Amino acid sequence: MPSFLIRTVCKLQGWFHGILLLKETNLPEIVAYITWRIWANRNASRVGSPLLPLSQICKDALERFNEFQAAIILSLLIATVSHLTHWLPPPPLQLKANCDGAIFNGLDCAGLGIVIRNSKGSVIAALSEKVTLPPSMEDLEALAWQTSVTFAIELGL
Repeated sequence: MPSFLIRTVCKLQGWFHGILLLKETNLPEIVAYITWRIWANRNASRVGSPLLPLSQICKDALERFNEFQAAIILSLLIATVSHLTHWLPPPPLQLKANCDGAIFNGLDCAGLGIVIRNSKGSVIAALSEKVTLPPSMEDLEALAWQTSVTFAIELGL
């Protein structure tokens, strides 16, 4: 490896190490965004794409960083909001059917599951069935509902 390249890499490593030692919140990430923006601008110049003025690189990188941080915070807030749902039995003398569909990605197929319970929560009937992969998850859910109704009718329920 040429000596100038070794010196350059060592200088960059020292620069990044110094940034990490500053212990400023998000500073390494911000530096990474600025570095990426400089690199993206350089690539744009090589292929003749519009360039961001050098005076705007830091501002643009910070805007992108803040946008990314806001998206992370929003996704964390959405992920932590949980809806407490639990199964409730049907009223006395009635039955309740629960159904669902699942896609098995590695097998290129899907499955349906149906459970019918009484008011005490006891299983009256159950069905598990492998099906061909439908075009969408919505189609799979509709197929699960259709199969659930057909299953209940076949059982005389």
